[in-house]
Amino acid sequence: MQQFFEDSHIIEPLHQGPLTEHFGSYILLLKQQGYSRSSAQAQILLISRFSQWLERNGIETCTVDACTLQRFLRDYKRKRRVRSGDAAALARFLVLLRQKQAVPNPQPAPVSAQRRVTAKFQRYLVQERKLSQGTSAYCVRFAYRFLCERFKQGGVKLGCIRAADVTSFIQRHAHQHSPGYAKLLVTSLRSFFRHLHHRGVIATDLAACVPTVPGWSFSALPKLLPVGVVSRCVEEL
Repeated sequence: MQQFFEDSHIIEPLHQGPLTEHFGSYILLLKQQGYSRSSAQAQILLISRFSQWLERNGIETCTVDACTLQRFLRDYKRKRRVRSGDAAALARFLVLLRQKQAVPNPQPAPVSAQRRVTAKFQRYLVQERKLSQGTSAYCVRFAYRFLCERFKQGGVKLGCIRAADVTSFIQRHAHQHSPGYAKLLVTSLRSFFRHLHHRGVIATDLAACVPTVPGWSFSALPKLLPVGVVSRCVEEL
């Protein structure tokens, strides 16, 4: 601490709270990453105040996570100005605590059954159909939406999908959007069901159950009219 703060009245409060034993490691990290003296001072003061805040609120170090940092910053903002680098400094310190095993690493969020199914579909589109990541992701979202609506409770049983499920989904959504969107919807679902049937996951090729969306010539107003058409319209008025 002495290398950054000369005043003992400043240093003494810095040694309060449950995180003080990790300050030395954080200071070493700041030196290795080449932070200026003023930036290092600001970060150390911030971490010290965070440590004191934990102590005042009875929060143990082992329970600190990203949500704890957010709570602290909300309280901190009421009393002091939050600097642009404060959130990054706290996140950096949290990474250090995890590396030192002072706090547990976050558990990965569980992947839903719908996501697992559509992830395989996207790999098929990219690897076998040679679609780009962006195009495949756009197609996959229709399949994901269908699965979420069909299996609202979370458990996905693809063998339980019936033709009526497919047609009712199309009827609900196709007419809410433009003909172009509706055609992409049905094309994506046909590809999805062919993929499932090819893998043997469903016994019936439900792609044949996906209805065709009509595209009438005048389903949307033209943006431009030929000059001759405009003239005839004027003459008839």
